[in-house]
Amino acid sequence: MIARVLDTRDTEIYGFQQDWMFDTRSGHILRWGLGARWESAEFDYHGVAEYHGFYEAYPEIDNPVSRSVSAESDGNSYALYLSDRWQVTDRTGVELGLRWDRQTYTEPEFDDQISPRVSVMHSIDESTKLRATWGRYYQSQAIQDLQAEDGQDRYYAPQRSDHWIAGIQHSFDGGCRLRTEAFYKRYDRLKPRFENLFDPLALIPELAPDRVRLEPDHARSYGVETTIESRRGGELDWWATYTWSKVYDRIDGRNQLRGWDQRHALQAGLAWSRGPWEVGLALSIHSGWPTTGMGYEVVPVEPEEEDDEDFIVLPVPGSRSDEQLGTFAQIDFRVSREFEVSRGRLSAFFEVSNLTNRDNSCCIDYDIDDEDDGTLYLDRSVEHWLPIIPAIGIVWEF
Repeated sequence: MIARVLDTRDTEIYGFQQDWMFDTRSGHILRWGLGARWESAEFDYHGVAEYHGFYEAYPEIDNPVSRSVSAESDGNSYALYLSDRWQVTDRTGVELGLRWDRQTYTEPEFDDQISPRVSVMHSIDESTKLRATWGRYYQSQAIQDLQAEDGQDRYYAPQRSDHWIAGIQHSFDGGCRLRTEAFYKRYDRLKPRFENLFDPLALIPELAPDRVRLEPDHARSYGVETTIESRRGGELDWWATYTWSKVYDRIDGRNQLRGWDQRHALQAGLAWSRGPWEVGLALSIHSGWPTTGMGYEVVPVEPEEEDDEDFIVLPVPGSRSDEQLGTFAQIDFRVSREFEVSRGRLSAFFEVSNLTNRDNSCCIDYDIDDEDDGTLYLDRSVEHWLPIIPAIGIVWEF
């Protein structure tokens, strides 16, 4: 692919935020606040791309492709919220909340957003607590988030999600704490989004041939997360979290895994500190992310010239997210030291990402090759995330 992009954006945002809290001394703690922002944005995007080789005949794309979008928006965003934390009994507390949001740069098409929330905490004893939460949340497009690079010149309705969370937490003698939560999240009024089927790390993703527009009817995510940690404020802290989860879109009557679905995930870390020194080690392991397979079809054609091939090879994408990349595993290391200075704070650090230099799959590249006898075959090469990367730095805060 040969591409050229000119993307110019200008955004101005002026905001005001005020929060209050009032303890009634009668079992209620009230919090409320308001916010207002005055916003404007201008977009001027021009992109062209030409495809060669295997992707030259990719289905449902123009070759070459040319895209230009010029747009400007201005308006305001407003927010109000109120919450009441009520200690019903010595062991049971309830928190009720209500939030109102509005964006005028999306009017008159979209209405106000009202977000109620409720949370209940019950202490079985001094060491064990139960929590249950429900809340409705809205996510509007920020004025600077117009997807001009994908040909969009309008804002979509704020997305809506309902979250249900239930959990139990137990504190052990000695400072360890165990927490388990089950969650279910329902997403509705989803705006269209764009993804790359094979290479999410493309340098110019919006012009890559595998860019697709997704319009889910709704989405769902659910799972269970367990965390055990020891944060006693001493020299050594540690923690570990395991999550089993699933997240999918409902598109055209079919459940399709989202590109960042990871069925099993383990995060763990160690942190040691003494005086001005800090040393940290972090481990991340998760199931490989979904990806999309590829096939091809050989179609006979009438050659225009004598030396031309009498066939063309057409890429045939498989079903979205029906395949899976390899397991991701990475260890990161960091050591830092603070120094006394007359003004502010000075610190130096040394860190290494991907300490073991493991090859973690990120994307797949496809091409057509031929054997010595002329037989065609699909060459599938797996590409990887970044290798081991050391870094050193100095930070002066004042």
